[in-house]
Amino acid sequence: MTWEKGQSGNPAGRPTNHGNVRDIARQHTTEAISVLVEVMRDESAAPTARTSAAQG
Repeated sequence: MTWEKGQSGNPAGRPTNHGNVRDIARQHTTEAISVLVEVMRDESAAPTARTSAAQG
């Protein structure tokens, strides 16, 4: 299908309903950050895991 110049291929845009994902993520934010900090500081953890946790 082709569109004319300036015509959107998705006129309705991206759906805005993300369900409960955002609410669930907010419920677990504090715990997730604590785990990332724990892994980042664990000197016995693999360097790649520590680096990934630090970037998380």
